[in-house]
Amino acid sequence: MSSTDSLDVQVTTQKAGPVVAVSGALRRPTAAELRTVLRTLIDAGHDDITVDATALRDCDLVGLGVLVNAAVLLRDRQAQLCLLTAPGLLVDLLEQTSLTGLFAPGPTARDTGDGSEEPLP
Repeated sequence: MSSTDSLDVQVTTQKAGPVVAVSGALRRPTAAELRTVLRTLIDAGHDDITVDATALRDCDLVGLGVLVNAAVLLRDRQAQLCLLTAPGLLVDLLEQTSLTGLFAPGPTARDTGDGSEEPLP
């Protein structure tokens, strides 16, 4: 796998539930990593999962499929996948495939642990 195909996945726990931050390229060679993380969180019973894809620089249809699959699994049990995106490729893919309504809008702030809130990046 070349450095252009790398994906970084970090999971943090926030007040509203787990946040999965992804950066790099969500493509066929890297999609399994995110699929595993999301499936582990879903299987552990988390109802609301946020994927922060604001640092994602590339996404193909396989990567989009990972996000869609997780959203459908959560929706089927009355839960939701929130997707934070930056304008660009992923938003274009969601609009072109008419999938924008599948994802809940992401939170605008996160709990910092001291009772205050700060904007998500």
